[in-house]
Amino acid sequence: MKKLLLACLFASGVGLSAQTNIANYSFSKTTGVSYTPITGGTKVLPSGTNTTYDSDMSAAITLPTPFPFGGANVSSVYISSNGFITFGSALQTYDYAPLSTSGGTGAIAAFAQDGASSTATGAVSEVRYQDLGTEFVIQYSDHANYYNRSTEKLNFQIRLVYATGEIKIVYGNCTDPGTTSTSGITPQVGIRGNSTTYSTNVSPLMIGNIPAGTTCDWSKAVTGDANSSTMLFSGTTNANVKIPTG
Repeated sequence: MKKLLLACLFASGVGLSAQTNIANYSFSKTTGVSYTPITGGTKVLPSGTNTTYDSDMSAAITLPTPFPFGGANVSSVYISSNGFITFGSALQTYDYAPLSTSGGTGAIAAFAQDGASSTATGAVSEVRYQDLGTEFVIQYSDHANYYNRSTEKLNFQIRLVYATGEIKIVYGNCTDPGTTSTSGITPQVGIRGNSTTYSTNVSPLMIGNIPAGTTCDWSKAVTGDANSSTMLFSGTTNANVKIPTG
């Protein structure tokens, strides 16, 4: 199956100091990578006796090994039901745009929007994390935009490589975008440091200026031009813009 990998790598030779310079990251993308689901570790969502999730933020999760991010070693992470993680502190449960919202010492967005568990036929929705020794993996399974949860099933991971500081955002099988029109259909993807200043501390991706009816997919993503830059995943704006799933 054809999968999509978006990766950010911290430039070598940059010392560990204050977390202020996301501009030192380089961005690469590729398709054809292997999406390997995790089944162990710890399920974060749904929590407790709940069978669905919406507007949730985890407590601090301690990383077994410190992760070098933006010039500092971070030791814990917060996981949002809205498709992103943060370092330092949690954002509000209703925050959908972590790259343009201040808070904590950093954020990584894989599909940041008003997210929820899918209610589509056959969906088994959950968010879990697992330490694999060399990397820490956060996985969203059968995730969806809140307003399109009856049709969408999205699968993706954020993978933090301890030794190199590399951030891998890997997309697995994803349905076509839903057809309900809402302001939450343009997800943020990228990384942010301890401020929302573009471009020294926010590195977003975007897909834009796609004429209606034009076929395009997320492998065509380019570097965004503002901290509010977004990707496109909308069955009403342009149903042809999809995430490669083979």
